[in-house]
Amino acid sequence: MLRSDAWQDPGEARTTSGGAFGALDRGLDHLRQTQHADGSWHGDYGGPLFLLPLYVATCHIAGLPIDLASQREMLRYLQAHQNDDGGFGLHVEANSAVFPTALNYVAARLLGDEANAGWLVRARSWLERHGGPTRSASWGRYFLAALNLYDYRGLVPVLPELWLLPTRLPFHPSRLWCHCRMVYLPLSYLYGRRSAATLSPILKQLRSELYPEGYERIAWDRARTE
Repeated sequence: MLRSDAWQDPGEARTTSGGAFGALDRGLDHLRQTQHADGSWHGDYGGPLFLLPLYVATCHIAGLPIDLASQREMLRYLQAHQNDDGGFGLHVEANSAVFPTALNYVAARLLGDEANAGWLVRARSWLERHGGPTRSASWGRYFLAALNLYDYRGLVPVLPELWLLPTRLPFHPSRLWCHCRMVYLPLSYLYGRRSAATLSPILKQLRSELYPEGYERIAWDRARTE
């Protein structure tokens, strides 16, 4: 609540660093300084380490370029949050896991870093020691499948037909928690169409890097339940 005396002399209140009007002016100055040239403000959602690679992969699939300055900063961010063992956690303070490690490795390569870069060699080594992408959590497998880096035969089905069932059923997918619902709705569409990116040269290289035993030699039917 504003102090009553702040209204007695607004001009004086605005010329001092204290008071409610001073705080308001400082807040407005901060907003002006953080506004981007296009009129927008960017939201900070730092912490989860699977969101940025999903954005990078989506841009690759859709053919949307990422400017070089942003690529450099994204690579710097990823490298800064790599764990000492070479892997990546689900968030910046988490232990390494296959899901974020696989996706961050792919993102770094799509952003232009070389496979022989030291930090990526360490990430790839961690992945190999922990079973590779076939040991990833389901969201990681599905996004790799959309990138043509994982075979749809190795996925647990997410049937789009479930959405056509009566919504009164207790297991209708519309009853899922909001974040799961908004993930599995598009995933069911992708699964139904077996959608996959065009196999570009960089994706062919990533197949060989992620699956040193050979992509075509993976027993995808067994990988579904690993």
